[in-house]
Amino acid sequence: YVGSHDFRNFTVTKGCTANNSRRYIHSFTVSDPMIIQGGEWLSLKVKGQSFMLHQIRKMVGLIIMMARSDIPLRLIDVMFSSARVNVPKAPGLGLLLECPVFDGYNRRANTQKSEADSPITFEPYVKEITEFKQKFIYDNIVDTEMKERTFDFWAKSTQVFPEQYLYINKECEIPESTLVVTGVSMPRRRRIVDDKPAESSEDEQMESKKGSSMEEALLAPYEYLSQVPGKEVRTVMINAFNDWLKVDCEQLEAIAGVVRKLHTASLMIDDVEDNSDLRRGIPVTHKIFGVPMTINTANYVYFVALQDVLRMANPKLVDIFTEELLNLHRGQGMELYWRDTLTCPSEDQYLEMVSHKTGGLFRLAVKLMQECSKTTQDFSELVNMIGAYFQIRDDYMNLQSSEYSNNKGYCEDLTEGKFSFVIVHAIMCGEDGAQLMSILRQKTGDENVKKYAVSLMDNAKSFEYTKMYLARLEVQILAKIKEHG
Repeated sequence: YVGSHDFRNFTVTKGCTANNSRRYIHSFTVSDPMIIQGGEWLSLKVKGQSFMLHQIRKMVGLIIMMARSDIPLRLIDVMFSSARVNVPKAPGLGLLLECPVFDGYNRRANTQKSEADSPITFEPYVKEITEFKQKFIYDNIVDTEMKERTFDFWAKSTQVFPEQYLYINKECEIPESTLVVTGVSMPRRRRIVDDKPAESSEDEQMESKKGSSMEEALLAPYEYLSQVPGKEVRTVMINAFNDWLKVDCEQLEAIAGVVRKLHTASLMIDDVEDNSDLRRGIPVTHKIFGVPMTINTANYVYFVALQDVLRMANPKLVDIFTEELLNLHRGQGMELYWRDTLTCPSEDQYLEMVSHKTGGLFRLAVKLMQECSKTTQDFSELVNMIGAYFQIRDDYMNLQSSEYSNNKGYCEDLTEGKFSFVIVHAIMCGEDGAQLMSILRQKTGDENVKKYAVSLMDNAKSFEYTKMYLARLEVQILAKIKEHG
């Protein structure tokens, strides 16, 4: 980047030409990696003047994607000489004016030797400035990133390159499809509604374009969460059960799509009802798009999934879909009722709720597969066991795993006031159940209070009991798998 170049591809300003987008970069340095709060950081310093809008963010964004994809550096030279393309823009967190430079003014001041025009220097205040920047700027940048994971989310989102980024290739060739054409929108990620329109008149095509734009806006909250993949446990399970059920590829893909849509939409609703902050390491959907839009989109996706089932032209599949969605909402309702009335369920009641809520989507997937299969075996009991194992393990990890803390927040179940499997055991069997109930009532975000609550569960041996329960359940699952052959 150092030197004089045409930076028209590194700004969002329209009408850039070689004459008005040429800038001179004096220097661009990168520090050695630093470990701060367990994260790896780099300090990038660029010295230049008259930067264009988003120029530095795009310079950094391009080089990050090139480094991640092992792209030759000559692509940057191509960017200086090519027609307009869309260069990815790195997050703005951490971008700041490190120090204003008065070289030209100081040169004039030195020649005039006038006290009124004395050179401007910050050297006498370096210590105070450095301390201020560290305390109020640098520490704040680090804390914000560790909490909101802005760069982590951005890096994950770039793993799925839409067509507009195909110029980031090892041949450094610019495909025509990546060129920015005035008045033409760039291609976006594939929509979840993939109907192929029939040939239509020009008026109908115009209406279709309007509808497409509305569809993209409507689905934006869903796409936001979808672009950061989860653990894909349900997809793995579907493929595993298909070793028994032998469902044909087209139907299996349709079933997997239905389950994926329902799962993602239910997470969006879940986060609203729990007032969560993070999901998959990024801010929850309603913190970005608002509660009303999030709820509407999630409900819309439920019906998109139902439409997919209807296309499979089997009334029994619709019955299965309806039954398990009712179960899912029954389970969610039970959990919300216990939380909002501060009613601790028994272990059996908790397991019944899990069977409805978590087991619902597992059962939905396998029941749809069974209906499409020639195999007559019933896998309901095995699926219920797997659903219980998955939820109880999730409850355990929420209170014990650092990975869960990074993705959802530290001991989020306590902040939500949720009666999880571990917490139910500690309240029912521990000596400090009343204290734990009081902490749940507060729905605290105080980390010290949450650490104390975890210690109460430790004293009640609730984590040990949960691990024993999971081990016993695992033995039963493996035995049932062996029974099915």
